Amino acid sequence: NKFPTRLRKIMARKGMKIAAEPVLNIAKSLVPVDQGKLKAKMRIYSAKLGRRQRRSAVGASVSWPKGKNSPAYYAAATEFGTNDRPAQPFLRPAVKAAAPMVKAIFKREMARLVTETAIKVRPKNVS
Repeated sequence: NKFPTRLRKIMARKGMKIAAEPVLNIAKSLVPVDQGKLKAKMRIYSAKLGRRQRRSAVGASVSWPKGKNSPAYYAAATEFGTNDRPAQPFLRPAVKAAAPMVKAIFKREMARLVTETAIKVRPKNVS
């Protein structure tokens, strides 16, 4: 039996959020700390890429003002460097280091979520 598209998307989003935890933890351990704002703002979030595409991502929340003071700008400047500052990669190494864990956790979580969801949506036997 197939799950409705809406349930499949919900399960995949939950599975990816849990699977991305090792990336976040490693990135937080690698990010250079000046004032600690970037490290404090790092989180896992679901990003909408288009009408039908979503991706889970690890990054900095964008609750700061946009522009050069935003965490997204600061994270990119830290990761890739600028004309004035050398690169201090933290996210790419975290993704590389956590990749095997992410795959294993995602597989385990999807199996768990499918089982839980199947039990919840299973029709009740009428006696």
